[in-house]
Amino acid sequence: GASGWALPAHPGAARKHQTVMFIPDAATFNSRASALVPWLKAAGEKLVNRSSTTWRALSDADKAKATGSSLEGLLLGNPTLIKRPVIELGGEVLVGWTAETKARIG
Repeated sequence: GASGWALPAHPGAARKHQTVMFIPDAATFNSRASALVPWLKAAGEKLVNRSSTTWRALSDADKAKATGSSLEGLLLGNPTLIKRPVIELGGEVLVGWTAETKARIG
């Protein structure tokens, strides 16, 4: 994979074979955009970082695309909207550094 794409979540996570998907820049994300489809199926709108400067800069029309079938195109066009980290845990996808995420990767 591209350098910087997959990093251990933290020391305990490495032992559990969990991976944090790290998106350093749009070029790296675009080379790995196929990961977005399973993330969308598992996490949906949780992937959108509505606190980001990118979100605040979007037009109301673009913000309206943050649901349903338009979401994939919005995130492909604006990969910095993806809330990080995105952690793949088996068939589950955890998004953001939340209390739930911390508890799951223990």
